[in-house]
Amino acid sequence: MKLDSSYKLIQLTPDLLKVIEQSTNNKKEKKEDEKDENSSNGQGYKTFPTGLAFKTIDMKANQINKNDVVLCSSNKTWLLRQKNHSNTVLLMKEYKPDKKIVLPENLLFGKKEQPTLDLLGFSKTTYEYETKPIQGKINLDLIPIFDGELNFGKDFIYQEKDEDSNNNNNNNNNNNNNNNNNNNNNNNNNNNNISSRYLKNFDELVENSACSREECLKEWHEMGGCKINGYICIFSEAFMTKALHVTLVSILGGSIDMNELDLKETFKLVTRDIDEDYNPYTLEVIKTVLNKFGTKRLNDGKMVGNDNNKICWKLNMDIIAKWYGKQALLKYASQHSVPIDEFLIKWKSLFPPFFPCDIDIDMLRGMIYKPDVNSIQYMSRDILPMEPKERFKLLFKLQSNWLLEDIAPYVEELNVRGLKLDNFIMKYARRRRVTSPNSKSKSLIIISSR
Repeated sequence: MKLDSSYKLIQLTPDLLKVIEQSTNNKKEKKEDEKDENSSNGQGYKTFPTGLAFKTIDMKANQINKNDVVLCSSNKTWLLRQKNHSNTVLLMKEYKPDKKIVLPENLLFGKKEQPTLDLLGFSKTTYEYETKPIQGKINLDLIPIFDGELNFGKDFIYQEKDEDSNNNNNNNNNNNNNNNNNNNNNNNNNNNNISSRYLKNFDELVENSACSREECLKEWHEMGGCKINGYICIFSEAFMTKALHVTLVSILGGSIDMNELDLKETFKLVTRDIDEDYNPYTLEVIKTVLNKFGTKRLNDGKMVGNDNNKICWKLNMDIIAKWYGKQALLKYASQHSVPIDEFLIKWKSLFPPFFPCDIDIDMLRGMIYKPDVNSIQYMSRDILPMEPKERFKLLFKLQSNWLLEDIAPYVEELNVRGLKLDNFIMKYARRRRVTSPNSKSKSLIIISSR
């Protein structure tokens, strides 16, 4: 026997076992149904993938480092971590001997029963992989940004043809010296066709993302993912704002129910008064807006995840309010602080006229800080250090005292060990409980520097 180091031990949690059992049952059902193609639905058996898939993704995200291995089911993601130990683990391979083997009594060491001899060892390991459930993350490194260009993607094709012609020219110039050839090769590498780096469909995005398919689809909608001219892309913030505003104005002008928006009806309203020569608001664009700022459901109110004739969308007023709130912050409170009362007026002014949406400054948690009690200022997450001590130091420099609810969005991603948030914050800051000025029966948790 030889040691086979290709086998690895993975801890199977109840969730993972459930996925494996479900996958096994689905395969059995599929085999049975394949015997009769004329099933009750007339289309044969249809099943969704519920097995497990390993992924090694060249991306960095919250709790995920480059080249980490993740394990994905159809709707969940687990991160694999190597756990070393001093114990010896034996992996046994089951086999069936040709003949029944009976050992003499002197080799049974006093035992009456014969040993089980249909298991053959061995693989000695000093480590195993533990699985930790994490929030899957979509990989946007291979996704272009769409800003409303009508010729989006056409430049990719042109560059591909141009690159081919350049390669042919380089091949014909066989008399060039080595230095020139090296320079040409470097230029070709630097000017590679952009489309060769980009993904063309959603399936490729799932394969290249450290997340399950269901998680990928959810985040894809939240980020404004779309397919334009054959290329999947995400909208720029500026174009998403324009598309949302045009859609809302059209809905208000058409006096249609915001709780039951039909895609085609909404599209007709949006494009009714737009010049056909320049109309970036295609059916896919409007669908992307509804997916991001609304909830897909059936007309009877049930939630759905697939397309059919009964689908409609209900606008999510909180998500819309937060989006306009961020635009107001960028426009009015990015360079200096603004009194809260004044900012609320400016925020409300950005909505389409008569749009029925309530706003509250607490909606903007994770985007603002308060230099003083009565004013706010925009804070981009891009300026925040990834080292916990440095991040807390910067946060307290900008604002000396924070409510727990206000500081939480800025520090949650640093809690990679999954500690209780209060306990994690206590490692870097002080915490005290005070009575709420609005209600004596309610207490507030104040976070401050040590």
